[in-house]
Order: sequence, then structure tokens, then C-alpha cells
Amino acid sequence: MSSLILRYLHHQLNQENNGGFTLLELLISIVILGILAAIALPSMLKQTLRAKQAGALSYIGSVNRAQQVYRLEFPVFANNMTNLGLTEKVN
Repeated sequence: MSSLILRYLHHQLNQENNGGFTLLELLISIVILGILAAIALPSMLKQTLRAKQAGALSYIGSVNRAQQVYRLEFPVFANNMTNLGLTEKVN
């Protein structure tokens, strides 16, 4: 196996430089990019989940405050969002 690598290196050193990439270099680059993408994708998905959770918590807080204001004006809590004056929809 090592003699094959040595012959490949010897061939590369003796070959004139034409400025292009070999198939092996391109394949290794694609494999490295694939590994990096496999590492980064779960982290990115986790961040989008955190953003959605933060948005939901914010919306719950605004519903809570709107219910408190509605309860101060009327003797009961609101039974729908229209009475609260919240028109924002949650995805």
C-alpha cells in the first residue's frame, strides 16, 4: 500500500503543473464538505427550534397580559383571541 502512495507522489512530482485538480483531490474535498455539513446541520436545526420556542414563549406572554387587561375590564376571562385584540397567528 505504501509503495502505491510513493509511486503516486513520485508521479505527481515529475508531472508538469497544469493548474488543474485531480479527481482524487476533488473527491477528498467533497468528502470533507460532506462531513462538515453533517456536523453543522443538526446544530442549525437546533437553533431554529430554539427560535420557534422563544417566539412561542413571547406569544404566550402577550396572551397572558391581554387576559389580565381583559379581566380588569370585564368580570370574566376572554374565551377567544378576538376579544383579546390579538390578531397574530402562530405557525
